[in-house]
Amino acid sequence: MPIQSPGDIEVVLLELCIEVGRRARSLGVQGRVVALGVGETNGQREDVFNRQMTLIRPTSLTHDLVNAVQTLFDQYWQGMPVSHIAIVLTGLSSDKIQQLDLFEDRAKQFDLELVTDEIKGRFGDAYIMRTSSLLNSGVARERAGQIGGHFK
Repeated sequence: MPIQSPGDIEVVLLELCIEVGRRARSLGVQGRVVALGVGETNGQREDVFNRQMTLIRPTSLTHDLVNAVQTLFDQYWQGMPVSHIAIVLTGLSSDKIQQLDLFEDRAKQFDLELVTDEIKGRFGDAYIMRTSSLLNSGVARERAGQIGGHFK
């Protein structure tokens, strides 16, 4: 079922960025290139766009991924209902090396996301999630009950 409102689409983009970041952290990598693929349809016309953005520094932090994906989406979305979304992180490197920042405590943010990942790994994806995932447009609760896209 296509998603129409920008607010609903933002919720799904956030949830997918959370999953992409979590998978990258579980593999011990961070990426420098974020790609977004979106399929749009209004029932009569279809359109697909695939765009990517190179980040200033490699990351697996959710807020960095969301900022990049939202920028790409806002720039290229034509306003039609969205039928599918794909988010890809490439240009991978080890997450053992982090660029220090005078204005942000990125190490603290990274550690916080690792703790969140650990809780999800131990108790399940539905145990801890963002409040926006409880909205009707959220797909995280449904996806938490699935394995590889299929219900358990």
